[in-house]
Formats: sequence, structure tokens, C-alpha cells
Amino acid sequence: MEKHIILITGEPRCGKSTLINLVRSKLITSMKIGGIICTQINNDLQERIGFQANYYASRNYYPLSCELAKINLCNKQEFESSEYIRFRKYLVNVSNIKNFIVPAIKNSILTEEIIILDEIAHMQLLCQDFKECIENELFDSKKLGIVTISEELYNSNEKFVEKLKSLSLGLFYLKSSVNFEQIINDIDNLISDFIKENLC
Repeated sequence: MEKHIILITGEPRCGKSTLINLVRSKLITSMKIGGIICTQINNDLQERIGFQANYYASRNYYPLSCELAKINLCNKQEFESSEYIRFRKYLVNVSNIKNFIVPAIKNSILTEEIIILDEIAHMQLLCQDFKECIENELFDSKKLGIVTISEELYNSNEKFVEKLKSLSLGLFYLKSSVNFEQIINDIDNLISDFIKENLC
């Protein structure tokens, strides 16, 4: 199968989401690029209390958003809800993953030239529909994808991850002191090479 995915991984809070959003911002005027970018939700003290998923369609500045996960506050009624699965200190909204994130990814594969997916991690894989969407839609697609994956999952032995690695055009490992400008240029070059090869 043709390699068509650019992978980004790295330490927690190293800037994976920031980087993929910068790439999107650079390409948005020249290409149809869209997909999911996850951001953290902070309280008034700027402490992280959860995550949200933002769906960007091409050339749209403002995304549609939904809750991905929130800190588990031990609300028994909420925990027993079919919407949530406990993952470490979070309650993961598997209903939103299934009914918002998965359709957004599928729509992006249908309508965009470049699909962005931030991120693939253990939290998202709690939803079987998400994993199947990646395996059956993104892996089999001929569209170029830019995907972030958690360092923990990237270093695992999951067959799912080995398949993802086998489709990689290039891997970028981020650290907190990374030079984003250089990496953005390198990703831009990979995209240009991919487009040229697929036009031939």
C-alpha cells in the first residue's frame, strides 16, 4: 500500500496540536485541508480540566467543537452514563467520539485534499468506531494525511500502530524546544513531493 501519512509524535505537551494547526494555517489558502485538532480545556486558573475536539473544514476559520474528555470529578451518575468511559483521571466522552469525531474524519476524507488528525491516542481508541474508521477509511485512503500520535501509543506493540508506521512518509518527533519553523518547512517539502509523485 502506498505511503501517504506524515506522522508527528513526541513528549506530552510538546506542541503536537500547535504544530499541526500551524501547518493547517500555512496551507489553508492553497489547498483543501481539514480534519480534527484537539485542544485542552482550562479553568479560570489555567489548569487543564479536559479536552475538546475541533472539526475544521477547508478554508473555515471557526471550527465545530465538542467535548472529548474531562477530569473525573467522581460524579456517580455521570460515570455510570453510557456516554463516558473512565480513562486514568479523565472521563472520555465516547458518544462524542462516535457521533462527532468519526463522521468528521470520514467527511474530511471525502472532501479534503489533505486530512489532519490530532490525535490518535489510547483515549480515542476507547471508541471502537474510531479505530475502525482509521483502519478502514484513513489507512485505505489515497489522500495525504497529517497525523499526530501520542508518544506512549507510538512506542507500543499494537498491530494498529505498526500498520500506521508502515504507511508513514516521514516521522517528526517533537521536544519542548523544537524548531517549529524548520519542521513546517520539512512537512511542506514532503507534501510537495507527494503531490508531484501522484500527478505523474
